[in-house]
Amino acid sequence: MIINVDDNQQYIETIRTLLTEDQTVEEYKEDILKWASIVEAKCPVNQLVDERNMRFLITPDLQIWINKNIIATAIKHGLRKVAFLVSEELFSQVSIEQAMEENTNSLLKVRYFDKRENALEWLGVM
Repeated sequence: MIINVDDNQQYIETIRTLLTEDQTVEEYKEDILKWASIVEAKCPVNQLVDERNMRFLITPDLQIWINKNIIATAIKHGLRKVAFLVSEELFSQVSIEQAMEENTNSLLKVRYFDKRENALEWLGVM
């Protein structure tokens, strides 16, 4: 996973560089915790998450963990908009959407895109 931060635009980008179908839950949590520590330190307002290589299925238990331990912390540190570039594989996309939909906090706006340019435009970081 690659994480880029643009302090001037209060923007963070996360890119999955490898297919993740063989990733364990612990490895996935490790990636997310790495991202969360950067969010806590940098306090970005906007995020682009490139999950086009996402093949890892997020279980209901992991969704709960993400919402309690990650999303709430990100919102607390100022994250307000998240744009997902999603994969074509239906199950991974659905699991990503479910993880975000369960967080109904109105402070965080989430949208899904298939084109990077559209996602960046929505985030306002062109």
